[in-house]
Amino acid sequence: MVCTSHISHLAKRCEIPYGNIAETSFPAYRFPIPQRAPKNAEERTKMMSTRQSALTVHAVHLDVKVASRWEAVAHLGAELERTGAAHTGYADSLVARERRFSTYLGHGIAVPHALHTHDYLLTGEGIVFARFEAPIPWDDEEVSIAVAVAAPASAQVEILCRLTATFLNPGHLDTLATSADPAAIARILQHT
Repeated sequence: MVCTSHISHLAKRCEIPYGNIAETSFPAYRFPIPQRAPKNAEERTKMMSTRQSALTVHAVHLDVKVASRWEAVAHLGAELERTGAAHTGYADSLVARERRFSTYLGHGIAVPHALHTHDYLLTGEGIVFARFEAPIPWDDEEVSIAVAVAAPASAQVEILCRLTATFLNPGHLDTLATSADPAAIARILQHT
């Protein structure tokens, strides 16, 4: 059984249709909605296109061999540092954030991101994608896909919302979960 409370909560925060998401596991945890909801699909498209640009996908790794979520987060952080998205020390911030609160979203997906106090380690915004050779334990769940986010506090929520919308698209999720083509995965993530 897939735990969807985190992803449904984020979908609600981002105003993404996701079935009946009125009840989440965090009923007292509510984000303020910074703008009014769009009235129709055309208005939503216009609102999204005015505030989004393509995400920078720094790396796509398939069949990554790790034994734990801590190895996975360290791997993703090292890739963000290696590709120049962040300075040395950012991987430690991802681990510290994960220790405070799990970044598991649901559907076998985790989205590690760093503590806001370490924004000074960033050189820009971007993501690193990893699909694991075998699902790894992540709290009481299993994760097959992780997307690490390198972004300042001011951009993290928007990027998380965009990624959530992608994960809720069955076609995109299938490609992310099964494609052997890193370029196809990168295209989906760039245009999230």
